[in-house]
Amino acid sequence: MKKPTNLPSFIVIGAAKSGTTTLYQHLKAHPDIFMPDFKEPHYFVSEQKLNFKVIASEDDYRRLFCRSGHALSGEASTGYLYFPEAAQKIKQLIPECKIIALVRDPSARAFSMWGHQIREGLEELSFDAAVREELTGKTRLHKGVEYGFNYCKLGMISEHLIEYQKQFGESNVLIADYELLRTNPVKLMTQIYRFLDLPDAAPIGLQTRYNASGKPKFDWLHSFLNNKSRFRSMMTYPVKYLLGEKFTHTVWQTLRNKNINAGTRHAMSKDTAALLERHFAEEKSRLATLVTRG
Repeated sequence: MKKPTNLPSFIVIGAAKSGTTTLYQHLKAHPDIFMPDFKEPHYFVSEQKLNFKVIASEDDYRRLFCRSGHALSGEASTGYLYFPEAAQKIKQLIPECKIIALVRDPSARAFSMWGHQIREGLEELSFDAAVREELTGKTRLHKGVEYGFNYCKLGMISEHLIEYQKQFGESNVLIADYELLRTNPVKLMTQIYRFLDLPDAAPIGLQTRYNASGKPKFDWLHSFLNNKSRFRSMMTYPVKYLLGEKFTHTVWQTLRNKNINAGTRHAMSKDTAALLERHFAEEKSRLATLVTRG
């Protein structure tokens, strides 16, 4: 069998909980861009370093892009930002690849990541307790893996961004501010389209928040949508059979997001906010110098 040759033209590398899912949806809506339905293949990171399934073989990774008849194709895997070998592996396989990163205030990003893990039922500690536990020097693990549960460590990304600039050249790495995605998404998407040498196109669904963190309005609905059980399988099987798995997933995602967006937001304590402000002071300064202007 002939090996597929398709590979992405660009990759969104993160940061986690900095709007990458929303950016992925906006990019997918552009008529000249192909984004695979598998949002985070994480091919360039070893599965042992993560706590979820990844695309492990090169053939399977290439197949993600086989049906692209578009001018460009891309993917978005937030783990690529946190493991130095990812930049090197991407450079080796796709030397002309363009890199896009979204960066967010490290304190807000850490809090959102904690909210994400609470939402998924994976975090047991309060944000205050989790941060203080981490800042005492303890490496926090979940099923033997630290990725995703060390909220402060995941905010220290400036050195990783610089590594991508070294590997691909500064002109091939776009570092964008999450706040621009939140406050002026049209401006941000225009910046990204020009970076990718594409004509401008009106982004679709700019008011939709994807992969939101927060306390759901209806706990029973959130539990039903997120907990795999025989009852849920029995309920969803006829829908998948009649309407297809892709449409069913879209409905599932829409219901979950609406339920969370209609709920309440977590609040960070003033003491922890002050602690993180001191902890991230230098990192925030470094990030400010790295963000691509214009």
